[in-house]
Amino acid sequence: MRKIWILAIMGVILGGAALVEIWLSISYPLVEYRPSQLPNLKGLQREYGYFRLGERVGNYTFWVEDGEEKAGGFVYSSGSRTSVVADGTDIELVTLYSLDEFLSPVEYRLNATLGEERQYIEDLFSAGEVVATSRVENSSAELTKDLPENTVLLDSYMPGHWELLFRVFTPARGKRFRVNAFIPQMMDLARLEIVVDKKPKTLLLDDTPCECTVARVPDLNLVFHIYGGDLVLMEDTGREIKISDTRVS
Repeated sequence: MRKIWILAIMGVILGGAALVEIWLSISYPLVEYRPSQLPNLKGLQREYGYFRLGERVGNYTFWVEDGEEKAGGFVYSSGSRTSVVADGTDIELVTLYSLDEFLSPVEYRLNATLGEERQYIEDLFSAGEVVATSRVENSSAELTKDLPENTVLLDSYMPGHWELLFRVFTPARGKRFRVNAFIPQMMDLARLEIVVDKKPKTLLLDDTPCECTVARVPDLNLVFHIYGGDLVLMEDTGREIKISDTRVS
């Protein structure tokens, strides 16, 4: 009881936000993000359905091609295709993405078609920086940005990128970690905190109950369900969007 009163007094003095941070640090200890070597990704292919307000609106496919030695390191080539219909507009996203065996990005290209509009993004990474270019119709923007060590590339609605993160760093239950992420469509760097639930959640995969680790990114309203290294369900709780592995019942 005395501990509860102490926390209440601290809340009055420090404010709600500070109290939440204290609660998180006690309940979900911070673990430093240190990427391990990726497992062999050769032949990896993942397929998902896009759902909005419970209705299927499209599909997403992510794959990894054979890797090869480049500049003294091992580099994977991967790609993805997204086909979605949103508010009557056809959206098609095609990406090419290369990364090293510790998830450091090497090159990223995105061709986007949104109805009649075309967008092209190119990100080239080297020596702790990125040169990012974005073109929409007749306008373009370019920037060069320094990147901290162990920066990863993440696109909010591309589960393949998130699955690679969870494969290079196992999210331990009851812990939280922070990661520096370059977000291509924002052309900017974000420091994201990922909180991993203490208890698993059971989902049906091919009609078989499976206990999934649940990881949350509160700043983006994203929730991830991971099973055996596979990201099987991704949710945006604010926009009521689900991106679901085709095995999920």
